[in-house]
Amino acid sequence: MENCPYNQVGWALWKLDSDRAVDAFIAGLKDERWYVQGASATALGKIKSEKGIEPLIEALKNGQENVRRAAALALMEIKSEKAVQPLTDALKDEDFEVRMYAKEALKKIGTTEAMKAINK
Repeated sequence: MENCPYNQVGWALWKLDSDRAVDAFIAGLKDERWYVQGASATALGKIKSEKGIEPLIEALKNGQENVRRAAALALMEIKSEKAVQPLTDALKDEDFEVRMYAKEALKKIGTTEAMKAINK
């Protein structure tokens, strides 16, 4: 989202090799607009920062399904074991795509616990 200040600042900082880029995207997850939150979640997935895991896990509980989808996809890219239980919980989400992305994320994480969650 080119007109999103969090995105502009985040990518500018990323190009400067600044760790603060992640902070800009995390701040974007708290914006009131779902599309800004979704773009910020997507950016955190591309960056694959450990610092973004907890905010993305929190975004899996967002009221807007587009944000939950973006968070699940971002966690799929990061592949952290910390996300196994929240992604397991997301397998029960009301939105089909959130459930599908959570399942794929668990497959990519690939731990025994993640695989057990998929096969339940």
